[in-house]
Amino acid sequence: MVDVDSPLFKDVPGNNIALFGGNIPKLQDWLQSTFSSAVENAAASVIGRGFKTWMECFAGARDLRTAAGLALVDGQAEIRTAMTGIGLRDLVRCAKESGFEANLDGDGKYLVIETAVRNKVVSLSYLELRDHAVYSRQRFVLGASSPLVTRAELEADQVSAATSSAADDKDLLAIAREVDRTAMWVAGTGRRTPFADKVGEAYGTFDVSRGLRVVLVAEIPNETLREQLINAYYSAKKHDDKLTPEQRALLGGVELRDDGGRLHLVVDWSEDQVVALMKTLAKALVPHGNP
Repeated sequence: MVDVDSPLFKDVPGNNIALFGGNIPKLQDWLQSTFSSAVENAAASVIGRGFKTWMECFAGARDLRTAAGLALVDGQAEIRTAMTGIGLRDLVRCAKESGFEANLDGDGKYLVIETAVRNKVVSLSYLELRDHAVYSRQRFVLGASSPLVTRAELEADQVSAATSSAADDKDLLAIAREVDRTAMWVAGTGRRTPFADKVGEAYGTFDVSRGLRVVLVAEIPNETLREQLINAYYSAKKHDDKLTPEQRALLGGVELRDDGGRLHLVVDWSEDQVVALMKTLAKALVPHGNP
């Protein structure tokens, strides 16, 4: 389990807007389940068959531990991750089994993996650290190929983490201590974002052991925004007769309530509902077959 005091957070640069950790073994158990296989098969029709093999490779890693931070850099979101229990040569093997291209530097310390998702190149780069953890950073650019993060950039991140790491994001760690950390967890804040007047502290959990259960609590200081969100939810419930039986069941598994400035969201869906939803999304994204 990756808890708030995990040393992996020292390998993640600081000034994050959210931190992620939790019960990786439980997630690995799910990745080896029949439920996971059905979800992965549906997702593979959108992002490629290699995705399923790639995820299965992580499921087989022993003692896998992952800590991550989400940051805003130049107005773009990027996630920085440190993990142990899987090395660069393991990732090379996983990539080759998945049909991805893998290029490992001569000293075995920097790896680039590339694949195509819906005709766009996705580049994943990894750096082995002195403590033998593996560090990566991924920037999200809407509508564009995933930009390559160079070795120099990853090494610069580690220089930054030496003076200010996720372990120094005390406000986020304090929020995380309020979370049920036996599941996968997230702790965040809107205060370091352009939405500081709309979102304060937020935390939640994600559990896929028996279907999908998401619990999210978010501080929404803007009363008008809270009312709009609550009204939209109850409007959808009121007019659920316009939905298909499947859609109505999904909505029935969603609960949203206002608790004095905080919104509480609970999503509780069965395995069959999640698989059906993934298949529906896959058909919408790939109407004429696999990419």
